[in-house]
Amino acid sequence: MELKDDLNYADKRIIKTLFELFGWNLKTFKEYENLALVRADFYPVGYILAISNKAIIICEGQSVFTYKNKEYNDFEELLNTIGSRAYSTFPNWQVGIEKEWTIRKNGKWVGSFSNLSDMPYRKQVRC
Repeated sequence: MELKDDLNYADKRIIKTLFELFGWNLKTFKEYENLALVRADFYPVGYILAISNKAIIICEGQSVFTYKNKEYNDFEELLNTIGSRAYSTFPNWQVGIEKEWTIRKNGKWVGSFSNLSDMPYRKQVRC
């Protein structure tokens, strides 16, 4: 199964450029099989993905999903159970609640997105 969907998994060679086009400075990101992991559910709450001069993109929320008839309340649970191949299981999840990338300016919420197709331009949210 091809994981690269350009929404949750993206080519790691272009992800920095993509964020720059949207006006954001990408910090570090997780990788799996040469793909940048973009889905917020793969990150811990509080993880800062990108910044601008005025704002941050930070992981917030809660994950609840079912994989192989078992409910998980955090991706780390699945990762600890089956190892790094857990990153490739997302297409088979039944998602109940998902984490989001939240845009915060001076600590205040100005927007959020779940995957790359919903990421706003920095100027669009005045950050």
